[in-house]
Amino acid sequence: MTRTINRRALAGYALIAAPVFKLASVLVWPTQGKAAVELRSAAAHPAAWTAATFLWLAFVACIGAGTLGLAQLVRSGRGARLVQGGSGMVLLAMLAWGGAGALALQEIVLAREPNRGAMLALDADMRHSSGLFVYVLLIMLGELALVAVFAGLRRARLVPLWQPLAMVGAIVLDIAGDTKLLGVLESGLLVLALGTAASALLGPARSTVKAKALATAALLVLALALPAAAMADDAQQPIVVVAKSYSDKTVGKRDVFKEILSAHGRRVGHDVVSCLPHGKKMVCHGTLFFRQGDIYVRVLAGGGPAAGGSVTGGTGAYADAKGTITLRGLPHGRDELTIKLG
Repeated sequence: MTRTINRRALAGYALIAAPVFKLASVLVWPTQGKAAVELRSAAAHPAAWTAATFLWLAFVACIGAGTLGLAQLVRSGRGARLVQGGSGMVLLAMLAWGGAGALALQEIVLAREPNRGAMLALDADMRHSSGLFVYVLLIMLGELALVAVFAGLRRARLVPLWQPLAMVGAIVLDIAGDTKLLGVLESGLLVLALGTAASALLGPARSTVKAKALATAALLVLALALPAAAMADDAQQPIVVVAKSYSDKTVGKRDVFKEILSAHGRRVGHDVVSCLPHGKKMVCHGTLFFRQGDIYVRVLAGGGPAAGGSVTGGTGAYADAKGTITLRGLPHGRDELTIKLG
């Protein structure tokens, strides 16, 4: 009897911890989106990408442990079929959820390859392969099974009516996209849904311990949120460098020059720029060479001390990059370049 109570307690604590791991993964994960964006993000921030993946896997493990406890809680009577059947499907779906972590780690491997075009094609082939259908189907069935489990708990009068609805809302937000805002909102709904299920497992006899566990989870969220958000926001920080020309040649109407790029007093790369007259201004096309890859830009200059343009592409960590570039004149013939990638 004591062993059963202890297993249920562990399952309850796992359900409390699950939203914490989920929120931490959301905050740590660099920019997500299309394949090109994710490969560029994984290449630029492999440590954050890896940490977020393992936090996600910890979330999955907690869901599995909590589900086992819920299956033990309702073995017979009202709602038992929903809880038992849904729990079995959730545990089966963990294979696919674990596979999602493996695919996320694979992004880092693909991002390290120099031929970004080939890696994008390989990633696209995998995403659209017929074999991936089973994987996606398992994930969707697992999420629906969680709703079934909570509906069974409601039928057994162990959770309030809104609890399964909170889980439905979390699933809808998960499907809606990968933005941090949606991820934070999803984590909030998971706190409501999983925290209520944890209360059913821990029971009134452990109310004090339960309150301490929830308080600890809240403190963990706060402790993780600030540094994790700072790490994740690093992926959004603009690239700021100072350009100093060291070669300038004129061929007909075309002006071609080369510059050293530095940041914080250290050389970080160089560029080659070619400009042609465009009315009273100059249209310039340039390539900025960095260790992580190249960035292609187009700038309309000559209208004053500042100029602006667009990022048109790139290679390596900046393959298929899009964004903006602004130039601001500095003393001694230098320019400050600020690149914001979208």
